[in-house]
Amino acid sequence: MIVASTLYALENTATPDIAKNYTFGQFISGLVRAGIAIGIMVAAMILLFMLMTGGIGWITSSGERGKIEVAKKKIYAGLTGMAVLLLLFIIIQLIQAAFDVSLVNINLENFFLNTP
Repeated sequence: MIVASTLYALENTATPDIAKNYTFGQFISGLVRAGIAIGIMVAAMILLFMLMTGGIGWITSSGERGKIEVAKKKIYAGLTGMAVLLLLFIIIQLIQAAFDVSLVNINLENFFLNTP
């Protein structure tokens, strides 16, 4: 009995108050939305880094063909990443418009049991 009450007390104090107001489905939906947003931001930062390192590599290549080719490959990879991100954004917008759904505001609450 003491162990059960101790575990109950630990469980209730370990959970922040803001998390207690959400059901499991709402929590998972928020997690997916945050994952999509963070993934796009990380991809954009990697894209910017690739473009910058490619440009700096080209500038500092001193005319050496090997270094210029490496820099070109980095720039092309960055531009390809930009095209993929733009295409992903366009596809998401088209699906949202065609099916009248929100892929950015995903609500998976209906797929999980509501928990108090």
